[in-house]
Amino acid sequence: MENDSFETSIQKKKEYLNSLKTINFLIEINEFKKSIKLIRKLRKNNRFQDKNFFYTYALFSYGIHNYSKAISILEKLEKKYGFFEEAHDLLIQSLMLCEGHQRAKKIILTNKISFINFYSLGKIYLELGDFKKAKKYFFKSLDIKEDYAPSHYQISRISKFNKKSKYLNTLKKLSEKSNLIDKPFYYFSIAKYYQDLKDFKSSLFYLKKGNTLRKKNLERFKLTDFIKNSRFRRQLIFSNKQKISCTNTNIFIVGMPRTGSTLIECIFSTNPIIKSGGETSILDRCILRQQSVKNGELKSNVLNVNYNRFFINPNKKKILTDKTLFNFINIPVIINSFPNSKIIEILRKRDEVIWSIYKNNFDSPIMNFSYCLKDIERFYSYYEKVMKYYKQKYSNKILSIHYEKFIKNPKEESQKIYNYCGLKWDDSFLNFKDNEIIIKTSSNSQLRGKIYKKPQENFMKYKELI
Repeated sequence: MENDSFETSIQKKKEYLNSLKTINFLIEINEFKKSIKLIRKLRKNNRFQDKNFFYTYALFSYGIHNYSKAISILEKLEKKYGFFEEAHDLLIQSLMLCEGHQRAKKIILTNKISFINFYSLGKIYLELGDFKKAKKYFFKSLDIKEDYAPSHYQISRISKFNKKSKYLNTLKKLSEKSNLIDKPFYYFSIAKYYQDLKDFKSSLFYLKKGNTLRKKNLERFKLTDFIKNSRFRRQLIFSNKQKISCTNTNIFIVGMPRTGSTLIECIFSTNPIIKSGGETSILDRCILRQQSVKNGELKSNVLNVNYNRFFINPNKKKILTDKTLFNFINIPVIINSFPNSKIIEILRKRDEVIWSIYKNNFDSPIMNFSYCLKDIERFYSYYEKVMKYYKQKYSNKILSIHYEKFIKNPKEESQKIYNYCGLKWDDSFLNFKDNEIIIKTSSNSQLRGKIYKKPQENFMKYKELI
């Protein structure tokens, strides 16, 4: 009997470990509905629950963007089991996404020194706009692991190189020894180095190398998938609109990447009565949560409640901004589910947008079109087509702002935006440098000084070479 009981226990332990492996694999491929079923099953039997289970549960919460839940699980895990490197790193990432930068700093500085911790500190200071300290900690991470490619990439982004700099030799040597995942970081860094030296031919050479590798490493871009997604949202039937009770004003900023959308969000971030959410991706998650959506129906009141519940808003502010740019396909959802919503489209010269996307090393899977100029052009054309349709259908619901006009007359254009949103304007909202705002996007190295008076027109420097 004892042998049977022991063998049964061993078998159950094996099943538990196999379930954990399966859950981690499902999370990795974004199969969250399947993974939560297995997590619930394991939660019922706590006999074998250990730090790996709680880490996996936190990883799931992080994967579905429930960062506050992930933080709660990870803090309990660390308290019960002590320092656990993977959990510690995930906790830091979750805190940063919840704007808990000060808490993240405190945790890092009171724990084990590692290259990842120094890199995280660099990222924290980068998002807070302290480039001097950011660079200091990126270099500290390299003191421990000299070939940590993301640190080299971040240093290149916030540095202005000249002919006297010897950093180019370091980047080239490391790129030759690096693996296929790390090489693009070095190639984009070298391209930035040559751009600073105005050697645009060499810069383009390394941009092409970096983009070609990134394209190979990611899932192939299919515009047809995006088109299907957009059509599906256009055909939704909206119910229970009359039951919406939330009085929040939701401001949605939409457009293509690299159009100046972060600049526009900054004029809201500096206003104390507004909570800026950045690129939240909450709306898509809330749409997919509803079972009825499979049948083409969306309950507007439920979507509104879930969206405002998931929005990280600790001070319960009533005016919220969301800069998830690809929400342009969700315009019918926004108009039918957020009665007080405002939609702001950001536009910029087409060639400059396409080129700016191409020369940035995006790490988001949704940006898998950004590594090929033809793919970017195709996506941009589809974006224009969709927006033309929605601006005709909802002509009085969408405000279009042109980047070039904005930087020429920032006060006048900002007042136009505030008037459209029904908000009171103050000139202090343009003082980004004097306000401690967190900027998480790839524009965080560009928006800490004065607003450019003229467009940079980077594409013109490369046009003849392409």
